[in-house]
Amino acid sequence: MFVKALTLTFLAATNALYNSPEFVDTKAMTLKEGRDKLEFIPYTPAERAAVAKEMDTLFQVYAHRFTKMENFGADIDPVKRSAAIAKDAANLTDKEFHYKYAELFLSLRDQHTVYYMPAPHSCYLQATAINFAMLDSDDIIKNPVVVVKKFNRRPAVLNLSPEYKKVTVGDVLVSIDGESFLSYVKKNAAINGGANVPASYRNALDGLRVAMLATHKPNAKDTVKYTFQRADKSTYEVELPWVLLEDQPCVKEMNELKGSAKPTVSRAPNSNKKPNAPDAPIRQARQPLRAAFDVVKTVEDEISYGIYKKDSLNLGVINLGGFSPTTISATDCILLLRDIVANKLHETDALVFNVRNNGGGYGIIAESMAQLFVQNVVGNRARAVVNEVNLKFMPTQGPAWKEAARLSKLGDKYTPIIQDESSDEELNALGQVYLKPVGILADGICYSSCDYFSASMQDNGAAIIFGEDGQTGAGGANVITIEAMHRDTPDLFGVLPFVGNITYPQSVSVAFGQGIRSGPSAGLPIEDLGVKAQYIIRPTLEDIKADSDASQYDRIAKVLLEAGKTKGTANLYFKPTVDLEIASRTGEDLVLDFESSGLKTVSVTGLKDSVSTTIADVSKKVKSTIKVPMTLPIGYASFGFAATDANGKKVLQTNKKLRILPSFASYNDLSAGAFNIKGKDAAIYNLQRAQSTPAFGWNKVGDKYVIGKGLGSDYEINFQSILSVFCKPAKTVKVVVTGEYKTEADYDYVTIGYTDSKGTTQLLPGKGLAGDGLIAFEQEIKPVGDFEVFVSFLSDSGVVGKGVRLDTFVVSSPDAVPASSTTTTTAASTAASTTTAATATNASATSSATTTEGSSTTTTVEGSSSTTTVQAVTSGTIVSTSTVTSVTGTVTSTPGKDTTPGKDTTPGKEYTPAKDYPKDSKDKTGKEYPQAPASGYEAAKPEESKEYGTTSSATSASAGLFAILFALIL
Repeated sequence: MFVKALTLTFLAATNALYNSPEFVDTKAMTLKEGRDKLEFIPYTPAERAAVAKEMDTLFQVYAHRFTKMENFGADIDPVKRSAAIAKDAANLTDKEFHYKYAELFLSLRDQHTVYYMPAPHSCYLQATAINFAMLDSDDIIKNPVVVVKKFNRRPAVLNLSPEYKKVTVGDVLVSIDGESFLSYVKKNAAINGGANVPASYRNALDGLRVAMLATHKPNAKDTVKYTFQRADKSTYEVELPWVLLEDQPCVKEMNELKGSAKPTVSRAPNSNKKPNAPDAPIRQARQPLRAAFDVVKTVEDEISYGIYKKDSLNLGVINLGGFSPTTISATDCILLLRDIVANKLHETDALVFNVRNNGGGYGIIAESMAQLFVQNVVGNRARAVVNEVNLKFMPTQGPAWKEAARLSKLGDKYTPIIQDESSDEELNALGQVYLKPVGILADGICYSSCDYFSASMQDNGAAIIFGEDGQTGAGGANVITIEAMHRDTPDLFGVLPFVGNITYPQSVSVAFGQGIRSGPSAGLPIEDLGVKAQYIIRPTLEDIKADSDASQYDRIAKVLLEAGKTKGTANLYFKPTVDLEIASRTGEDLVLDFESSGLKTVSVTGLKDSVSTTIADVSKKVKSTIKVPMTLPIGYASFGFAATDANGKKVLQTNKKLRILPSFASYNDLSAGAFNIKGKDAAIYNLQRAQSTPAFGWNKVGDKYVIGKGLGSDYEINFQSILSVFCKPAKTVKVVVTGEYKTEADYDYVTIGYTDSKGTTQLLPGKGLAGDGLIAFEQEIKPVGDFEVFVSFLSDSGVVGKGVRLDTFVVSSPDAVPASSTTTTTAASTAASTTTAATATNASATSSATTTEGSSTTTTVEGSSSTTTVQAVTSGTIVSTSTVTSVTGTVTSTPGKDTTPGKDTTPGKEYTPAKDYPKDSKDKTGKEYPQAPASGYEAAKPEESKEYGTTSSATSASAGLFAILFALIL
C-alpha cells in the first residue's frame, strides 16, 4: 500500500511561507526600490537547453494535458508550447527563459504543476496592504461584491503604504487600476490561475494580497490603484505600493555563492528517505479563529473545534485548516479527527467541517473521513495519459500503476482507471461514529485534498456541501517532483542545473495521475470541475466588520437540522463505552455497554456468533448491555456494532478490535522455571490484513521465531506483529533476546518492551533496531503485578528487507530456581551461536572466536568481506553490524491503559499522541485528490511520526490497534 504523499499547492505554499513563524527574518522595500534585486543565478546556454529538455519530457507524463485543452482550448497544449521555448532556449536571457516557463505553467491553471524559479528571484514575496472578501449578491458570478476584509498584519508593509489608513473594513471595491473586478480577473487569468470561475475570483483576490516570486513574475506596475465605495455610496481612490519581502537568509546564501563554484549536480537522494518523500512540509496558513463560538485548540495546529450555540441551535464545528498536519502524523490526524467527532462533539445536533482556505495535503486523511458518518464508503480512483515515456515511468510508481501500464498500449489516450491507494475495505476500517447530519463549509480555495474530501463526502452521501462559492478549487492529481522522477527513472529524467543544497533550489512538480471520482459520480475528474455546493452561504457585511462567521453557522445549523428531520436522523445516537479496541480473556464473557437513541435493534457482529438486543423506547437515550461468550483463540479479532432504526433500516456499522488475552491461570509462573521459546510457544498478535500469509508476522520454525519466511526471503509491507509472553508477578525479571535482523534502515523496526499495571515501557533506545545487525539484548526489569514481555516488528509501507530471526527469547526470574535448560542463558552466552547462525549464509566466513572480558562478552566473526562485533552487557547493550558501536539501552515509560477484560484499551476521552511511529511522508505516489454536480444530501444515484494513544508503537496489551492499522494504511 502506497501512501498519498503530502503536497502543497503553490497558493498554499505561499500562504504557508508568508504566515509561518520562520519567515520573520525579512526586509521590506517597495517593488520600485527592489526590482533590480529580482535576478537569477546565470545559466549557460547548455544549461538552459538541458532544462528545456527536461520540461519536454516532463509534459509527456502530464495527466491533465487533454483535459486542459478541452476546457481552455488547444492553444494551451503544454507539450507544443514547451517545445517552442526549448527551440529558442539558447538565445534567451535567464530572465526571459524562466519567465516564459513560469507563465506556461501558471497558464495551465493547475496548482499541482508548478515551475519553481531559482534564487535569488525566489527569495522574495510581493504583497500589498489590503485583504479582500466576497459578500453575497444577486449573482455571485456576474455581479460579485468584493469588500475590504482586513489589513496586512506586517507593520513593515503598512509603514510603506500610508494611504491604507483612508480605507475602512467593509468598503466595497469598485475598480483595480481603473478596471472592474471582472475585467481584472479576465485579464490576469493566465497569471492568477483558477481552474474554474470561483477559483479564478479567489486566486485573483489572493494575488492582490501576496504572491510568491518563486512561481510568479513581479507585478508589471510598481503600485496598484483602488477605487472604493463607502457606506454612504461616496467613492474615493488610494494608491498602494507593491511591497517586496526579502528573505534575508536566502539572499545571504546567494551572495555567498557569488564567485564560488555554482552547484551543478542534483542533491544525492537521501538514503533515509523513500522515493517521492517530501522534504519537511511547509507550514500552511491556519484558519483564523472566529468569535462565533469558543474554540478548543488541539495538539495539531491545523485542527480546532467548538460548538456553535444560539437559541436551540447546537452545531459542532471542526476547523480543518489543511490536510498536512504539522505536529502529528497523518495517522494521528485521522484518529484525532475521529476522536473529536466520537468523543467531543457527539452530543451535538449536527456537525460541519470548516475547510475554507484549505490548500490540501495528505489524501489519506481526506479519504478516511466519510466512513465516520456513512456505511460502505467507496474510494476515488485515478488514471494517467498513455505515451512511450509514461509507459516507462508509471511502473515505478507503485503496483497499481505498474498494472495500469501493463494493461495499456500505445494509441490509448488514458490508462484504465485504477485504485492506486487505499482499498474500499480499508476506507471502511473504522466505521461510523456519528449518525446525525453533517456539512462541509468550503470555498474556491479549497483545493487538492480539500477537493477530494468534499467530493468523497458528497459522493458517499455523508455531507451537505455549503460553499462561499459555487464550486471548490478543482485540483486533483497524483503529484511528483522532477527530483523524485530522476530518482525513480534516471534513464528518463535528468537533473536541473541549480539544485544544490540551498534554501530555494530550482524545482518542478507535475501532476502525473488524474484523480477520478467514483460511486455515483464515477468517471468524472475533479480537475477543473471542483465540487459543486448545494447551498451558497457567504458572510454578511456585519460578519466582515465583526470578524465573525456567526450568520453563516446560523444558516448552516438550520439547514442541517431540517435535513435531519427529513432524513429521520435527527434523533439517532450511539455511544459505546469501547472506543477503538477492547480486551477480553479466553473463557470469559465479552461485556459491551452502550448508550443509544433512535435505534431499535443493536447487534454485535463479526465474532463467532452474532448477539443482538432490542430497545423498547427509541425516543430517548437509554443504556444497554450486550454479553458475548468468548470462545476465540488468543490473538486479534475484529467485531462491530450494527443497528437499525425504528423503521428497520440499517443506519449503523462501526468496527472495533478485540485483543484476546490468555486466562490468568495460563500465565507463566517464573518461580517454577523460565519461559524459553526452545520449549514453549509465545502468543502472536498479528496486526495486518492477511494473517494467513507467512510473510506477514512471526512464525515459529523449529525452536526459533522468524518474521515471514526468515532471513532469506523478503517480508511484506504494512504490518505489525507482536510476540508476547504473559507472566505472573515476579520481583525481578531478566529478559534475554538474541537473533539477527535485516530490515529497511530507518523505517522497519524491531522493538523490545513490557507492559505491566503501570503501563508500557520500551527497553530499546529510540525506535528500536533497523538495518542489518545482530540482536544481543539482556536486561533486568522490575514489573508491577502481572506483566507481558514482547518483541515487536513493524514494517511500513515502502521498501522491505530480508527478515528477522529470534534465536533466543527467555524471560526468567533470578530469584527463582531456573529451569535446567536455561541456567546459563544470557545474551553473552548466546552471542556466539547467534553470530554463527548469522554467518552461515556467508560462504566467505572462515572463523569465529569468543573472549570474555569483565562483565561483557565480545564475539568476533572474521570473513573475507567483513568483520562484525557483537557485545552483550547487562545494561541492555545493542550492537548493529552496520555501525559496530554500542548503544546503552534506556528505559522510557508511557502511561498505560486498563487492560482488564471488558475495559476500553484506547484512550477515548483525551487525545495524546504517543511516540515512535513510522514516518508518513515516504511513499511511491503522491495522490492529491480530487466531481459531479451536487445532487442533494443523499449520494447521487447516477458520481516522525507518532501513534494515537498513550503507548509507544511497540506496545502489546495496551497497544491501540487502529493506530497501528492506520499506520499500515499509510
